[in-house]
Amino acid sequence: MKNLMSAVAVLAVVAAGEAGASGISLDLQSGRGVAMAGSVVGFIDDASAIYYNPAGIAQGQGIDVELGITIIVPIFSNTAANGVQTNAQSTPITPPFFYATYGISDEVTVGIGVFTPYGLSLSYPEGWTGRFLVNSVDDKEFDINPTVAFHFGPVRFGGGVQIVYSSVELKNNINLLTSNPNVYTPPAPASDLGASTWGFGGNVGIQVDIIEKVLQIGATYRSRVTFNYNGNVHFSNIPSAFQGVLYDQAGSTTITTPDSVALGVAFRPLACLTLDADVAWFGWQVFQSIALTFPKTPALNSVEPKSWHHSWQGKIGAEWVIDEHWALRAGLMFDETPSPTSTLQPDVPDSSRLNFAGGFGWRSGAFHVDLGAQYIYFFPVTSGITSTSLPLYNPASYSAGALVGTLSFEVKI
Repeated sequence: MKNLMSAVAVLAVVAAGEAGASGISLDLQSGRGVAMAGSVVGFIDDASAIYYNPAGIAQGQGIDVELGITIIVPIFSNTAANGVQTNAQSTPITPPFFYATYGISDEVTVGIGVFTPYGLSLSYPEGWTGRFLVNSVDDKEFDINPTVAFHFGPVRFGGGVQIVYSSVELKNNINLLTSNPNVYTPPAPASDLGASTWGFGGNVGIQVDIIEKVLQIGATYRSRVTFNYNGNVHFSNIPSAFQGVLYDQAGSTTITTPDSVALGVAFRPLACLTLDADVAWFGWQVFQSIALTFPKTPALNSVEPKSWHHSWQGKIGAEWVIDEHWALRAGLMFDETPSPTSTLQPDVPDSSRLNFAGGFGWRSGAFHVDLGAQYIYFFPVTSGITSTSLPLYNPASYSAGALVGTLSFEVKI
């Protein structure tokens, strides 16, 4: 039974998608922001500030509507302990975003944003070495963020409410120890876990003009969100000897995303050039383990250790306004992973990373188009996990990268 519980315990890991570290955190919420590697907290002044720093929407009377889409192509590869390399069948992730703000007066602005702050879509070939850990994982989150902001003299401040819908799905094979686990013989015992829920939180921000049109500072805070998942597990191809334990049933778990704080400084040495430097902190220490509960079969209850720690991001970005129509942008970010190697698994094969960013903006009157692109380099990492049940897989080594493209359309009147 202990081995059986260990096999089923991995079902809980999909919930880590919500606490998925750098690997699934998507700060890719506008063409302008992506082109500057997210280094916009100090000066952001369009509708996407609902995500980056809500104080930034306080720009006086007017309407600002922005929508767009990001295309993320992840590239994951892992090498098992036996030297076999497997490339994940990475599915492009296409999170959309939408923002709308209305300046009621010069002092008060309201708005709403809808975006995807976390997401992951990853699948591995059938029968691969780590199939008892994960075959595919799909994680989606949609954040609805009503916001209000105020502008008094050199100070802008704002805040909002997070109304978040989250859904997760994980598929994997189960090692019932009825045959050689290193030999894949279909149809293999398998599980499919799906769950969804709502969570709630808030965010606040401030911007201050230290020297008007020359030097600005900004800060923003986004609260933790707790998700209480209640879903169902579907088991297939289960031998008769195990059908009394492994049958379709409900399962539940709770995951909390971290608090985050970001500080930014924007400097304009020239009227046409903006430089911004940001630092951000994520309180991932809230994610110490995943506890999965099966009310109908308590023997399958499990706790998956994670032992994550807080992490930091450092970003720099630049925006050069060439003329009334064109702007060029670039940025660089270092993003520290919160995941220790002692808990690293192929469902979220994460590591610290570098984001190289660039892009441009074009405007004509009230109409704006912004394009941002990034290449994300993940530092290679080796898991510290050793396993007697999967000796040919653990410890495994991981390498990854991602290509990102974001297109925004904005109307500002």
